Amino acid sequence: MHKFQNAVDKALSARETGTAGNISYNLKIVPSAEMPELSIIDYLIWAVQRKLLKGESRYFDALKSKYETILNLYNEDEEQ
Repeated sequence: MHKFQNAVDKALSARETGTAGNISYNLKIVPSAEMPELSIIDYLIWAVQRKLLKGESRYFDALKSKYETILNLYNEDEEQ
């Protein structure tokens, strides 16, 4: 967890240079058995990532009705 904490701190400090204030957060890693809903969210995000990065849409298409809004932050002209 120590390496993950350092990575989060590094990302946030790099991000703060363009923000008005400090970003506070609470990092807690828990076993997936305690929070199964995180596995569902992870799968939904993975399906979007696979579509955007690899162009493979079969997983995304199967879950399409579960998404409300998806913004592609890497392409301002595209909203799904």
